Amino acid sequence: MVLIKFILFAYAVYYVFKSVARFFLPFMFKDFQQKMNGNGQNQHKNKREGEVTIEYKGTGKKSFDKNIGEYIDYEEIK
Repeated sequence: MVLIKFILFAYAVYYVFKSVARFFLPFMFKDFQQKMNGNGQNQHKNKREGEVTIEYKGTGKKSFDKNIGEYIDYEEIK
């Protein structure tokens, strides 16, 4: 009899928690969602729609240290 009461109580608690969470979780995560949407909009605030910009990273020069590694010449065999 105690086992049946426990199962019914656990079942009731599960559904009460599920229904309460359905109503309150969207309010709790609303601020988080607005922050995430706001960060994406702030980055592209100054660009017009359809405008394409290319951003280059670095100076474009690649420096190689001759003391590191070894170059192996090879030939293709057909």
